[in-house]
Amino acid sequence: MNKETILRSIALFLVLSAQVRAKTIKCDFEDSSLTVEAMNPSDLLVFYRDESSLADGLMDESVVDLVVKFPTYGEMTLFAKIGQQLPDNYVFLSGTRKNAFCR
Repeated sequence: MNKETILRSIALFLVLSAQVRAKTIKCDFEDSSLTVEAMNPSDLLVFYRDESSLADGLMDESVVDLVVKFPTYGEMTLFAKIGQQLPDNYVFLSGTRKNAFCR
């Protein structure tokens, strides 16, 4: 193998490795927080307090929009533009809408 082939192989490995890593965001709302982990835009795992559950929705570089059901806490809806503190960002949980900030 020559030097150019080795460098191309390393670059390809780094690109593929970056695609496998999960993207993680943390969302704060009132006195709580949750974490959303995405292996790809539609495979979402949400961690809230002592539970985790798979969610239906999407997350990309700019927005997270999901619905998740926890055994103890019930259904939760989250919509937020990542990195922006906007009045439209919210978590809906236990019949209450709470302002959220995700980063």
